[in-house]
Amino acid sequence: MSEAMNVQRPTSNVQRSMARRARGVCFGRWTFFFVLAASLAAQEWRRAEPGWKFDWPRDHAVHPDFKTEWWYFTGNLRAADGRRFGYQVTFFRQGVRAPDQRIAAKSRFVVDDVKFGHFTITDVSAGEFHFSQQLLRGAFGEAGFGDLKSDARLAWLGDWSLTLDGDGAMRLRATDGARTLDLHLESTKPWALHGDAGLSAKSEAPDRKSTRLNSSHTVISYAVFCLKKK
Repeated sequence: MSEAMNVQRPTSNVQRSMARRARGVCFGRWTFFFVLAASLAAQEWRRAEPGWKFDWPRDHAVHPDFKTEWWYFTGNLRAADGRRFGYQVTFFRQGVRAPDQRIAAKSRFVVDDVKFGHFTITDVSAGEFHFSQQLLRGAFGEAGFGDLKSDARLAWLGDWSLTLDGDGAMRLRATDGARTLDLHLESTKPWALHGDAGLSAKSEAPDRKSTRLNSSHTVISYAVFCLKKK
């Protein structure tokens, strides 16, 4: 048993033209979808896998073949008057265009990665916690990550920055307008690797790992921490 279908066909030239346009729009959307899917499938990022040979100071610098990377600093400070503070500064890099997709772009707004960061200060005595963050494209050089070949900066985000001195010490600066942190950091012991020889698992998935390290003992040779009065 079959059921007849009543299909209304376009009868005028205007209706026929609108029908053709509708089919064209639909085809265009599907074409865009398939092109986008093929483009995403072609993107390849390097994975954190066993066997990485750490080399300093090279590995302090950016690793553009990896999708996600961060430079993380946290610690405690004590003022001359006995007040205690905690701090945390992190620079994040999230890849947008994989290495095999980085063809020359005519627009400066086409970027390879997004730059963002967190800056926190804990005022223990006052019982206060202050948090600020930034997210920048870096289209005009206001944010980025260095390779140590032409620039001593490892990361910069607006007026936040991390630089590596020739003697291996690091200079860390961050501000949120009301609070300014300026640290000169020196490691007195060799770098310590986290996890299994520097490979730290983030989940049970085999491709969710990162290479991590930290300084086993860091001396702050000098620190400048400014609080503006309200």
